[in-house]
Amino acid sequence: MAYYKKSQKKVNGKWYPQGVTIGKPFRRNLIGNVCILYSELSKIR
Repeated sequence: MAYYKKSQKKVNGKWYPQGVTIGKPFRRNLIGNVCILYSELSKIR
């Protein structure tokens, strides 16, 4: 899950939104394995 919080930059002192994630980010090989599984299942149907 991701949300935004405000953070002040030291360079110019202005406030900008900054993205923050909660939990573990997904790894590419996990997403790839799921895509392969779904593509194999779609061939069977």
